[in-house]
Amino acid sequence: MHATKLKMKAPTLVACSLIMLSTGSAALENGSTAAAVLVFENAHYQEQLAAAITPGLLDLIDCSDINNCNPPPTEIADRTIAVVSALPRNTSLFPTLPKLKLYQSSFYVALGLGPKIQPSSVGICFYLPLGFENRSSIEDAVDGMAEWATLVVMEWQYKLAEKEAVFRRCAFADDAPLDCPSFSGLTMHPTLWRSKTVIGIMGFGAVGKAMADHFSRMRMTVIATDIKGPYSPLPEGVTWFGSDNDHLLRTADFVIVAVSDSVVNVINKTSLALMKPTSVLIPLDPTNIDFDALYDTLESGKIGGAILDVWPDGCWGFKLDCG
Repeated sequence: MHATKLKMKAPTLVACSLIMLSTGSAALENGSTAAAVLVFENAHYQEQLAAAITPGLLDLIDCSDINNCNPPPTEIADRTIAVVSALPRNTSLFPTLPKLKLYQSSFYVALGLGPKIQPSSVGICFYLPLGFENRSSIEDAVDGMAEWATLVVMEWQYKLAEKEAVFRRCAFADDAPLDCPSFSGLTMHPTLWRSKTVIGIMGFGAVGKAMADHFSRMRMTVIATDIKGPYSPLPEGVTWFGSDNDHLLRTADFVIVAVSDSVVNVINKTSLALMKPTSVLIPLDPTNIDFDALYDTLESGKIGGAILDVWPDGCWGFKLDCG
């Protein structure tokens, strides 16, 4: 197995890679049927990719609905030479593609999935954004996500922006500080530690582990789930680790969803109903969430709330359709 790192726009990268494959060793032996490429990307991305490739050279298969291509029909699988971008991280897909020569993805998917790809002869070509030339930069990005989660939990708990606004209004008033809250009113509150706040992390990959490290250093109780073990010994900073998402949903005060973007609607009407009335949901990827169910749950006040920076059709990676 080998990896190629290039700094260019994603569709151009894919087009170059696939053209090389289609004219070289990846061409189908009989030459009578177009080689297929599974494209796990949105319509905008696929249009750019199609425009960059000679018409008829390759058969681009629309896999934006992952259920259509995981696995693909046998007729398509037998002529697939490449898989592009955000495919499900279920590595059982690869052995079903006998002529597979290339896997292309963004760096954060490729680095995690690459070592698991079989057969080892499959080439890996991934996009490496400027500023991410080394592993430490990638770790910084993961750490940044963990820091963001820590900050939004603190903001939710302490209402920092709200208190700042109150203070600014009173501190700069003509009669300041007569209308300012008492010192204790601004600073006295139950801390996340003493209130025994439980952070639940669903998905214990690189991001989940970084979050567990951040929250445990703040002396919060951290529980976590993952699809596979080993579940003992317990990871550092975690008080409970298993595969039972129901237990996590029933227990956690903040539920952070850090599972793979291939997991569709793991947060749905049923899982939301398991959460405590005061619990807060923090999803990290829109694919994981049934937004209709979340809207209904929030509108009816069945959970404490949700902290969102993801939407049903968001700007992620090279997906440029933003809603």
